[in-house]
Amino acid sequence: VEDEFANIGRTDRDVRQRQVGIWVLQATAMPSVLIETGFLSYPKEEDFLMSDKGQDLMASGIFRALKEYKLQLESVN
Repeated sequence: VEDEFANIGRTDRDVRQRQVGIWVLQATAMPSVLIETGFLSYPKEEDFLMSDKGQDLMASGIFRALKEYKLQLESVN
């Protein structure tokens, strides 16, 4: 997901793993990811995320990342 966001010009803030888990991720029995698409407290990011173009770019990036993950899993089997 981070790579796809970088491909569309979003700031790469690096992937971070917390020492203490996040309940919504720990409470699943399947692979999961929590995605932060940006910060509404920054006016420029808010404008991007509220725009149709920004939403399309972010949704497309997430879709491509999940599709790639699925293809990788299928190629192992």
